[in-house]
Amino acid sequence: MNKFQLVKSNMDMLSFKDRIKFVQKLVGGSGHQLTHQQAKKLVNELSRSKVYENDVYCVHHYQKKETDNYIWNESFRGHMDYLSIKRIDKKPARSWTDFQIIKNELINDGQDRYAVEIYPPEYRLVNTANQYHLWVLPLGFDIGFGFKARVVQDDYQSNIKMNGIEFTTKQGE
Repeated sequence: MNKFQLVKSNMDMLSFKDRIKFVQKLVGGSGHQLTHQQAKKLVNELSRSKVYENDVYCVHHYQKKETDNYIWNESFRGHMDYLSIKRIDKKPARSWTDFQIIKNELINDGQDRYAVEIYPPEYRLVNTANQYHLWVLPLGFDIGFGFKARVVQDDYQSNIKMNGIEFTTKQGE
């Protein structure tokens, strides 16, 4: 995976009026309708994100106050980052390692911050594309669960044979 580069969004090629129409059509495809004002607000939100691309992924990065429309815990408002991740080829992405690298590379102090991917109750489900959402918690916030020590195995091809049974730590797509 190559390093990320800051790029312009494809939406930047459209006039503001056409961006509003585009967003209305896009959301309309999921069975919801946006008023002109709602679409305009969404276009303004989208235009505030930084867009990064490499050879595999396109990532929209929303920082601090830009995420506040999605944050209802007051102590997190103004302190979180949000990464919207898609593969450029639009295929599903399920590489935990890639998402960890994306977080660490694009987020200030990313290597020292937790990020979570949410599997919400059905009434809050948003699933419109092969798109993944990482919510990056404030620096210093400890999530309160998970592994306590770092254990990283660089050789994902390890095989151990014991009593004629082969065990593997192989990882792959």
